[in-house]
Amino acid sequence: MDSSDPLPSSGVPRPEPRASIDMTNRARTLRVKVSEFGLPLEVQVEPDMLNRGASALAREIMNLCQLGAARCGAARREELAETGIPEYILDKLGLATPAQVADLELRQSEEQMERRS
Repeated sequence: MDSSDPLPSSGVPRPEPRASIDMTNRARTLRVKVSEFGLPLEVQVEPDMLNRGASALAREIMNLCQLGAARCGAARREELAETGIPEYILDKLGLATPAQVADLELRQSEEQMERRS
C-alpha cells in the first residue's frame, strides 16, 4: 500500500483541503481568519469593536469561528459528495449541510437581535 495515495483501493482523488476561510461581521468591524476546524488563525479588530467590551468581542469571534467552520464543512461535504462518497458517511464525518449552515446563520442573527433589544 502506497502511503501517498489517500484512497488506494477506490482510485477516487482526495479534494484539496480547505485550510481556512475569512469571516467578517456585518458591521465590518471584525475580521477573523478561521481554520476548517473553527480555530481563529488571525483576528483584525476595528477600534469601534473594542468599545463594545471584551465579552461582546469574544462572542463575535466565537460566532465567526463557529460559522466559518460550518461553511468549510459544508464546502468539504460538497467536494466529497462529488467524488461519490455516500451521504451516510458524510453524516458520520460530522460535515455540515447547507441547511445546517443556514440554520446556524439564522440562529446567530436572531441571538444578535435579542441582545440589541
